[in-house]
Amino acid sequence: MDALIADLRHGLRLLRRSPGFTSVAVVTLALGIGANTAIFSMVDAVILRALPYADPDRLVMVWEESRLADFPKNTPAPANFADWRRMNRSFTDMAATRGVSASLTGAGEPEQVLGRAVTPSFFPVLGVQPIIGRVVTENDDRSGAPAVVISDALWQRRFGGDAAALGRKILLNDSPYEIIGVMPRSFVFRNREIDYWTPISFSPDVAAVRTSHFLTVVARLKPGVAAEAAAADMRIVASALEKQFPDSNAGIGTVVIPIKDDLLGDTRVELLILMAAAAAVLLIACANLAGLLLSRAAGRRGELAVRAALGATRGRLIRQLIVEATVLSLAGGVVGLALAPAGIAILERLTPIGLPSTSSIDSRLLAFTCVVSIATGLLFSVLPALQAARASVQDALQQHTRGAVGGRGRWTRDALVVLQVAAALVLLVAAGLMLRTLANLRAIELGFQPDRLLTMRTTPPRPRYADPGSRLGQPPLNHAQHVGRHRGLGEKIVESGGDRRAPIFASRVRR
Repeated sequence: MDALIADLRHGLRLLRRSPGFTSVAVVTLALGIGANTAIFSMVDAVILRALPYADPDRLVMVWEESRLADFPKNTPAPANFADWRRMNRSFTDMAATRGVSASLTGAGEPEQVLGRAVTPSFFPVLGVQPIIGRVVTENDDRSGAPAVVISDALWQRRFGGDAAALGRKILLNDSPYEIIGVMPRSFVFRNREIDYWTPISFSPDVAAVRTSHFLTVVARLKPGVAAEAAAADMRIVASALEKQFPDSNAGIGTVVIPIKDDLLGDTRVELLILMAAAAAVLLIACANLAGLLLSRAAGRRGELAVRAALGATRGRLIRQLIVEATVLSLAGGVVGLALAPAGIAILERLTPIGLPSTSSIDSRLLAFTCVVSIATGLLFSVLPALQAARASVQDALQQHTRGAVGGRGRWTRDALVVLQVAAALVLLVAAGLMLRTLANLRAIELGFQPDRLLTMRTTPPRPRYADPGSRLGQPPLNHAQHVGRHRGLGEKIVESGGDRRAPIFASRVRR
């Protein structure tokens, strides 16, 4: 340990004497290590970490497969969900949810918030508990109680994390709701921007509907049941319902997908490609620094020869050179870690919205950065150290004034140059292919001019527009009258800018 500390002090003195070399090396390493750290944070959050549920490997998403409409993953209808839950043999339980939104008032400035209406089985199926309070129960659902569970983000934003918020009333679309629980910060289900959960409270008419498809269904597999076996079981259930209800369920099958596969899609491949590209950048940096260290070792041949003549072994010289390089790589790792949050903020857009945010630097990321920094130092220093320590002491003492790398190191330099060019060529070709793909996508004909076109959607608050007729407008109007009086209830596209404001509306109306 004393010898190692002495090597560290000697290495730091040498680096302070060469500020130019030290600065170039640290910046080069910081860019490579920082890029790898940022991308690893995404890989860790998306691929390596388990989802924030109890036994997430047993959770699956269940969708309808509408063969007639060519919908491979369609949202289920309420009555189909009820029959799935009753007839399946593969799940301990199933839960359904639908997206909702509301204007939040009564606790600070008004804001529009996103939420989910959930069945009482939702939280038990996922195996999550609130940090304070309770979750939605069967009594809440049956009675249609105005109860709401809020997210940690909303709790902190509106109530400052005060536990006294439990039991308080907030207004959602002008209707009072009592806060009954607060979910942990790590809890996310399909959208990390969700701020509240309320009982879904199906009316008898809605619970019997098979032709309106708007639910998202999650289920927990029984112990020992694989997703493939559950998929086969659900196909039998869907076939039975198709025979029992041919008018509504003709061509309606089921799809069972493990929850993580459903959330990630192709994101796993994209992140692994980015990780490989970042590793190539770091490899180029290592090859570059190895070349610099070879040139630097040539200027230190006399110093190394003198130390060898005074009794330093070849192993001690190699260790000294490796320690100096490791100090450099650790300094580059510290700077790279400081740059990583900026890269994480950019790459976070690639993270599926159904996964927790990855913007924080935790112990796993620190450990990764430390390991990469040390491995990088070893990678770019071992070869130059061996090359320098192998030199003849007598030749080094006679020729050190020339300060050139001899013929023995020429093949090493050539190999490093070849490695850098090869890695850079791979990155350039990949970047060129990506740019070509983007150019081809931009050249696709859309069938209309997208310049100065905007889209807008409004959601009428259900308490005020509880009856479907009030949302559609009564008495029935012709098309032009309907658009003129109720254009705010549907979707429209308008052309903005100048005096050209001819409205273009869509025929769909939210129901």
